Amino acid sequence: MALSNGQYGEIMREYDRRQLTASREKQERIRAIYEALPAVKRLDGEIAAESLEAARSALFKKEKQQEMSKERLAFLREQKRRLLVEAGYPADYMEARFVCPDCQDTGYIGREKCRCFKKLEAQQYLEQSGLKGILEKENFSTYSEEYYDNSLPAGPNGETVLAYMRGIVKRCRAYAENFETEKGNLLLTGPSGTGKTFLTHCIARELLSRGTDVYYLTAPELADVVAGRRFGEKERDEFAARYERVMECDLLILDDLGTEWMNALIGAELFNCLNERQLKGKVCVISTNLSIGKLSERYSERILSRIIGHYSLLELIGADIRIQKSIKSGRE
Repeated sequence: MALSNGQYGEIMREYDRRQLTASREKQERIRAIYEALPAVKRLDGEIAAESLEAARSALFKKEKQQEMSKERLAFLREQKRRLLVEAGYPADYMEARFVCPDCQDTGYIGREKCRCFKKLEAQQYLEQSGLKGILEKENFSTYSEEYYDNSLPAGPNGETVLAYMRGIVKRCRAYAENFETEKGNLLLTGPSGTGKTFLTHCIARELLSRGTDVYYLTAPELADVVAGRRFGEKERDEFAARYERVMECDLLILDDLGTEWMNALIGAELFNCLNERQLKGKVCVISTNLSIGKLSERYSERILSRIIGHYSLLELIGADIRIQKSIKSGRE
């Protein structure tokens, strides 16, 4: 999803601030050097005059004079460099110091966004993702295996919970790593407390850090957005803007499917959301406590066919991690 005009404007204002700061600091360093080393000020005057002469020679195609000016400029610049270094200053002390030397705080290298622009872009998306605070605590770097049993066969192929869940986490990591080239939909199912929401947060953190527009909503929140967009009064515009993000973001994370209040309108809008995003080539990660059988009882055949036919199923197993943490905390 492209940045909104407001988001883009905020980023470019940041670059304006950076360039202004760099310019002010440069002028202050130049002033200090001119006071401490008057010879440098004299050399700068000679360099400016010779640069002008070189430009005139190029304009009137006076090649010999132009070559002489180039040699003279090289000599003057070397003298200036030597004076600065001998006085204990870096050779580039009088140059602008940019936050990003690659693009010199413009945000672009040629017509391509600089990596620093993409970082600011990612921060904008993070602000709107609904996940800013939680992602510092829940991400792949904080993932722990201590709550997965490794003693008894429990997986579909006779593996332990730990071995099975290692495979699930590996697939989630691969999903995030290969998102740009292998975009697809994920459906995470399993009992409450098995780590579904945690893994959606892990995926979101990885993608947001690379500048992907991720939008996170619980299923009840999506129902509120749908209803507010249709029937809200003062907040209708706000809900409409949120619904636009639902439809246009690069990755929609829909958590706790099955906990939303359901009626004909919500059901129709849920289908529209999944269907239109599918047609646009945009993907979703959905988590739910409901099994496929329970989903078929709750949702229409159209909705179920969208999910079963276009989503990779990851079924989580294990004991409730939240209960285990609570028990452990009580013991401590």
